[in-house]
Amino acid sequence: LGDDVAFAGDLYGVSPGGNFEGMNILHLPEPMSAIVARTGMDGGELGEAKKRIDDRLRARRSTRVRPGLDDKVVTAWNGLALRAFAEAGAILSDERYLTVADGIARFLTESAMPDDRLLRSWRGGRSGPDAFCDDFGAAALGLFALYQAAGEQRWYDAAERLVREMVERFEDPAGGFFATASDGEALIARPKNTHDNPTPSDNALAAEALATLAAFTGDAGATARLERTIQSIGPSLSTHPWAHGSLLGVWLANPMREVAVVGDADARRPFLDVVWERFRPDAVVAQGDGSDAVVPLLADRGSGDAGRAYVCRGFVCELPAESPDALRAQLDGG
Repeated sequence: LGDDVAFAGDLYGVSPGGNFEGMNILHLPEPMSAIVARTGMDGGELGEAKKRIDDRLRARRSTRVRPGLDDKVVTAWNGLALRAFAEAGAILSDERYLTVADGIARFLTESAMPDDRLLRSWRGGRSGPDAFCDDFGAAALGLFALYQAAGEQRWYDAAERLVREMVERFEDPAGGFFATASDGEALIARPKNTHDNPTPSDNALAAEALATLAAFTGDAGATARLERTIQSIGPSLSTHPWAHGSLLGVWLANPMREVAVVGDADARRPFLDVVWERFRPDAVVAQGDGSDAVVPLLADRGSGDAGRAYVCRGFVCELPAESPDALRAQLDGG
């Protein structure tokens, strides 16, 4: 660093004793404004000095072997991202987020599903291995979220199909879900992941996907599988609840409230805004014009341009809410 070495050491917190096991990890110990006040340098002069030092540090670092880069696309992680963007788009009424969500959903249902079979990962045009349980659960929840936000039937259809395939290939008859598929690589023992890590556990994702499907369809089989999943992990839930936060959240949110919003697109909008105006983890929303109700929750709700909403539990519904205020009263009243 030449003449800048002393200043670089001060700038990046270098000390004789080091800051990590006798070594120095370069960092900025104080804001740039504080350095300007302490040294008397003006902002432009400090910026030029920092750029000069950084350029030399990068040149030196470029001579070292670079760490490996894991740049594959993982289905489960994209399912979680899809859900976040879809919900952000709905809550904030921001088409930018819905556009991103739509792109992720297209990737999951096209590139990540060649030959109609969901994959674990994808990189540079090359397909990875078959998907695991968490891939199915996260992708289904992301697609369900985009259906709720955008109202496009195809995303509901894709999500429902993934949940039913997840049950077929990963369910443990004794309760819960294995991480690997029944038609996958033969292992000495099929693992079953029940503890959350940085992401929700396989069983938490599967349980929430089942709960969401049951809320849209009234499927008693999905509800029974959800209950068996929770019961199978019950002892650990009691003794180590902090390891199962995601599954506990699913348990506490059930039975879920089912909200059906019908009418033309403009008439539905004020009702949907009420649904999204507050955090409602115990509610799902289906929307449509009532003319062709493929989603069971929308069946027999009538049709027409005027908007209205139905709030139900177990497909037992309150009187239709004819105004957004009436819907808000039903949702906030329990």
